[in-house]
Amino acid sequence: MMADCDNATCSTKTLTTVDSVTSASTGRYTSIYCPTATDCKISYVDDTNVNLMMADCDDAACSTKTLTTVDSVTSADTGYCASIYCPTADDCKVSYLDYTNTNLMMADCDNATCSTKTLTTVDTDN
Repeated sequence: MMADCDNATCSTKTLTTVDSVTSASTGRYTSIYCPTATDCKISYVDDTNVNLMMADCDDAACSTKTLTTVDSVTSADTGYCASIYCPTADDCKVSYLDYTNTNLMMADCDNATCSTKTLTTVDTDN
């Protein structure tokens, strides 16, 4: 779920289900970054398939969005503890854990939906 708060205390808000289609268990380890008030990016884990996902919201409440599998290839168990930062709306960086190999990973998104990206192992647990 995403809450789009209408005031500082969030006593009035719009709640939106961001991803109910990817799998039966999705939305763990979420992180959100909003380059603008109407353009938010949410990184999270699809826990059923154990993939790193990203939602690119097209409006403030995220009622319309594009869902992208960012990393499903690094290992059988990837995407945990994700954190997202976007210097611009079409350039996001997502750090996350490849749990199988205990590696710190980074996805460097080349477009707004992160359908094109570079996956890099930042640090290994050796």
